[in-house]
Amino acid sequence: MNGDFYRSPRHTIDLQQRNFHSNRVAKIGAVVDVASDEPLQLRNAERRRSSSLRRFYNWCKRPFSNTRTHQRTYKTIGGRMKDDGAQTKGDRLPQAGETVKSDTNRTYNLKRVLGEGGYGTVFEANDCDSRAYALKAEKWSKTVLKIEIGVLKATNARSCRHFCTLFDVGRSSPDYMFIVVTLLGPDIARLRNEQPERKFSIGTALRVGMQTSAAIEELHRTGFISRDVKPGNFAIGNRDEEQHRIVFMFDFGLSRKYLDKNSNVLPARKEPGWRGTTRYGSLQAHQKADLGRKDDYESWLYMLVEITKGSLPWRMVTDRAKVQETKLSIRTTNRTAFFAGCPKQYDRLMEMIDKLAFDSCPPYQEFQKILVEACEEARISIGAKYDWEGDCTSSIHTSVTKSCDKSPSDQQRANAQERPTKLDP
Repeated sequence: MNGDFYRSPRHTIDLQQRNFHSNRVAKIGAVVDVASDEPLQLRNAERRRSSSLRRFYNWCKRPFSNTRTHQRTYKTIGGRMKDDGAQTKGDRLPQAGETVKSDTNRTYNLKRVLGEGGYGTVFEANDCDSRAYALKAEKWSKTVLKIEIGVLKATNARSCRHFCTLFDVGRSSPDYMFIVVTLLGPDIARLRNEQPERKFSIGTALRVGMQTSAAIEELHRTGFISRDVKPGNFAIGNRDEEQHRIVFMFDFGLSRKYLDKNSNVLPARKEPGWRGTTRYGSLQAHQKADLGRKDDYESWLYMLVEITKGSLPWRMVTDRAKVQETKLSIRTTNRTAFFAGCPKQYDRLMEMIDKLAFDSCPPYQEFQKILVEACEEARISIGAKYDWEGDCTSSIHTSVTKSCDKSPSDQQRANAQERPTKLDP
């Protein structure tokens, strides 16, 4: 016996294992051979036992492999074992130019890609009436669209002003799932980057702050928190729909319910892990603690300072621990430098946010009053033009669920909010 049957492309047994199996096979062979030399009546009496041993003896001579059992080849498809020997398609996203059908049997033509990430793609899509929508598709095995659907249904039920309308939902198992929502304009991050010195004027920054605060309040009133507040998750409306003066909030892949069925705040969990984006993450996020409404507003304040000044002190820092150190320092020794070039009211906002507890309800009305006060001091009219007016395109936000710098929502990727202040843009 040469032992070649131990060699397999996927599995190699070391010398000690080979000797063990060789001895085992030899012993079994000896038992079977002895049984064959017994008188006929004994062999008949032991026929079943000998037959079983011989089958086991033959089985031991088969190649040892993690992928072959008898004559069937097993393949892992989406976490399931298949024995048909063929690779089943899975997680194939649709492509521009294709037509997809929703759960309501409506068809959508995918015109062009507006944005893409590791887990999905955002398309501009038209229905049979040639109306334009944003269609967001995510891989079946990675999707967190169920969370997004839950948020949009809740905000739509309350007619929240700063949220997209959810028009349709579709799925093509096991490839992808998609939602059809309002087509938006550019996001706030892109609009800021297009401005001189990559910052907004004080008037635009303050009014964007008002609208984004109102959007966060609307989200909280429906029982959800964002856990990923940042400029890239807010966009202006489509100029063609005359909504380019309204700021919308989108992308709720990391959102989570913070209220139970009785509208009580859920207790904080112990170390649920990192959630959010490092640049805008709260101090609680850096400690990998559970996040609440106050953490959305801490991230909002960092965003507000960035769009006002053009950058944050930790913009180029990649180490999360060092970013945390810098965020701690702006509350003490570097506080004055951090708010340099910003309205003095920003300092008061941080003081109020830092005093909030995990289960505290943020003083939404006070935040709005402080920003209105800053506008009045700077003699800014609420109805004045925004920096982007006159140069606004109709391209959708490009956010899709990505695999970088954020933990998947409660899942794997299994995590799944009182009327706000009305603000005229």
